[in-house]
Amino acid sequence: MPAGVDVRDPAYDGARYSVWSARWYQVAGQTDDIWVLDVDGRRQVLAYSSTRKRRPISFEQVEQLRDTVVIEPF
Repeated sequence: MPAGVDVRDPAYDGARYSVWSARWYQVAGQTDDIWVLDVDGRRQVLAYSSTRKRRPISFEQVEQLRDTVVIEPF
């Protein structure tokens, strides 16, 4: 998310800045780490968002959290 974008600008889909459907950003400078998984032929998406205001955690900690996720077939 570019640092200079006003995510609440009414010019963006009713003041919701988005890079894809159903994913809106809350603040300028927000970053996402995204993992796209294939689970039995179905796409599953895991995302971790962070901002400069949040207490940063290391990428290794994010990976540890991601690795604890258990996805079972539908």
